Amino acid sequence: MEPELRFLDSAPANCKEKLVDLYKRFNFSESEYECFQFNQGELTLARLPAFETYLQKEKEKRVPKKQQLLRTARPFGGENLKRRPLQVSPPVAKRRETEEVKEGPPVAKSHQISVKNSINTGKLEKRQLSRTANVKLLGQHFWVGERQAAYSWMDEAISERMIRRDERLQEWEAPVTAALQRKAQEAR
Repeated sequence: MEPELRFLDSAPANCKEKLVDLYKRFNFSESEYECFQFNQGELTLARLPAFETYLQKEKEKRVPKKQQLLRTARPFGGENLKRRPLQVSPPVAKRRETEEVKEGPPVAKSHQISVKNSINTGKLEKRQLSRTANVKLLGQHFWVGERQAAYSWMDEAISERMIRRDERLQEWEAPVTAALQRKAQEAR
């Protein structure tokens, strides 16, 4: 066996001759052979046609796009001119339909369909506001108060905020520790 075909030594004996023929046709590599075996299973005589179609697809992938287009494009003239006339008219049934559309008056639409009309009909109604919105000026109300209100943190220094955070953590330490101890005793 040729040196470049050493990877076929592991192939079944009844398949080797056919694999050599396929190698001459498609010039496949060891990686393509292993890829097929990985995806489809061990290569047998029954799987050889599937391997051949796989190689055909791989060969088509390797061909540059321009060459593929040249192969698939029909040549102008010759056989194509003999098969159909240069000016092709639509079939009779289609001609009748288009003539009727051109001659007749425009057909009125029976339903106006839109997403808004079809989905939300009767479900969403605009509420009627019985009164206008009340606006109340609060003034300094939020700046002072028992909790020192909404924006107290803006006036604090970072060190003061850290001290307050530590105080809150110490307040929570005793109840949390007690709850964890209770859970631990219940688990025993």
